[in-house]
Parts: sequence; structure tokens; C-alpha cells
Amino acid sequence: DDKKGRSLLDLLSAGGTIMYPLLLCSILGVTFALLRGFEYRQSVLFPESFFERLKQKVSGSDGSPAKGIEYCDDLIQSDRYLAYSARMCRAGLKKVEEGPVEVEKAVENAGMMEVDRLRRGLRGMQVIIAVAPLLGLVGTVYGMIGAFQSMESAGVDIDKVEMLSKGIYEALVTTATGLTIAIPLLVIHHVLKNKVDALAENFNGLALQFMDICPTKAGGNNAAEPEVDVAEEDPEHKRNP
Repeated sequence: DDKKGRSLLDLLSAGGTIMYPLLLCSILGVTFALLRGFEYRQSVLFPESFFERLKQKVSGSDGSPAKGIEYCDDLIQSDRYLAYSARMCRAGLKKVEEGPVEVEKAVENAGMMEVDRLRRGLRGMQVIIAVAPLLGLVGTVYGMIGAFQSMESAGVDIDKVEMLSKGIYEALVTTATGLTIAIPLLVIHHVLKNKVDALAENFNGLALQFMDICPTKAGGNNAAEPEVDVAEEDPEHKRNP
């Protein structure tokens, strides 16, 4: 009757003190999953308002690369979600004077860094996925040790088989709890990782849009003109050493 009457809460409480870190892992895992699930969305990281505002700052009637950099700096400081795109565009704006090739290279490198930054945001879940089953296994090992010790010190008139079986199934609660935490988080982690891979395409699209509005032609042409002039004057230099 006692076994039939035991609730899930009673069974979980039999897991011992190791259930507390497992409970913490569960709370942290759910928190990480919710936060990353909200953050890793196109509407959050790449809102249309960001690019329209940047376009106005850079190539508007009174726009300039300096104003674009200032706008990106403000977002980096104040908005953690738009900071990803702002950092990438800022890297390109700082290379405007060096021509379109350098701007494209800077934007590409910054975009890869931002994708890596998004992937690093999943490390907390990776740690929990690895630690939770190990904590459960540790709890089971200690629980079984306690069960065998109790059986050894029990009197002759006590059913040792029943005592041992009770101790073992209570000890296995921690392993079951650890796996119950880790398996759903592993699935969620896989889904979020795929979302990051999809967001990499959004960074590529933003880079192409940025190259269309970035004023790199003037810088590139100005840098090339002196070389053309020197090439045209070379024959004269040769005739007049």
C-alpha cells in the first residue's frame, strides 16, 4: 500500500541532495531555451527598421559614413539584439576610405564573427546537456552504495532483498531525472543550432544590402586616379629624364 500510495514528488524527494543541482540544471536549461528561442528570430535580429534607418544615416540627403558609425555605436551599446547587425555594418563603414574591396572583406569577416557569437550563445545549453546525466549517474551510484550499506547493517529478521530493491529503484530516480532534463534540451539545442545556420543567410543578405548603400565608389575611384595619372605621365618622364 505504501508503494502504491507514493506520488511522483515523494519519489523525486527520495533522490536525495543530488536532486537540487538537477533542479537547478532544469531551470537554467529551460531559461536558456526560452531566451535563445526568442532571440534567434529574423524579426528580432534583422528588423526592417534597422536597415532603413542605417540607409538614411549613410546615404540620405545629409548622410555620411561617420553618422552611420555613430548610429551603429549607439545600437551596440543600447540594443543587444540589433548589436549583431550593427557590429557588422560598422566594420564596413570604418573601411569606406579604403575602397569597396576592403569594405566587402571587412563586412564578410564581421558577419562570420557574429554568426560565431550566436553559436557561442548555445554553450550554456551544451554544458547542461552534458552535466545533467552525469549528476544523475553520480546520484545513482551514491544511492546504491547507501542501499548496500543499509542491507549490510540490517538485522537478521529484515527482508534484505526487499530493502535492496527499494534502495536501488530510489537511487535510479536521479539517473532518470538527469536523462529527462538532457534529452529534451538536446533536441532543442539541435533546433536552435539549425536556426543559427539559417540566420547566417540573413547576414549574407544584409551584407549585400549594405554594399548597395555604402558610399565606397568615391573612395575607390579617388584611390585609383593617382595611379592612372602616373601611368599616363610615364612616357613623358621617359622622354624627359
